[in-house]
Parts: sequence; structure tokens; C-alpha cells
Amino acid sequence: GTIEEQGHGVFTYFLLKGLNGEAANATGAVTVKSLYDYLAPKVSDASRRENRDQTPQMLPSSPGDIPLR
Repeated sequence: GTIEEQGHGVFTYFLLKGLNGEAANATGAVTVKSLYDYLAPKVSDASRRENRDQTPQMLPSSPGDIPLR
């Protein structure tokens, strides 16, 4: 689904916010794990409010904590 006022889909909107620091972990780094932990509930909740089901998944299930920046 699209967030009309942002011009992005729900996933893209929260992905960009997460990459821009909203998903930083306790050390201030955005990692694969911290991004997923931030993104998954935000996307699911926003989609549910629009009567849609969108649940991000991360594969493989144990990717480790790899810094993205």
C-alpha cells in the first residue's frame, strides 16, 4: 500500500526512515537486525490500519548483526 502524503509504499517509507537512523541500535549503528526489528512492526501496523496484510520477512533466519553503514 501507499502512504499518500509520503508518495512511497509502506515498506519503502519505513525502510528509508530506518536507513536514515530511526533503526539505529544501542551503539548507534544501523544493522540488518536493527533495521528488521524496526521495520517489521511498523510496516505490519501501518498496513493493518489500512485493512491490508503486509508482513516483512528476513531470510535467512540467522543473518547475524552486519553493519549497514
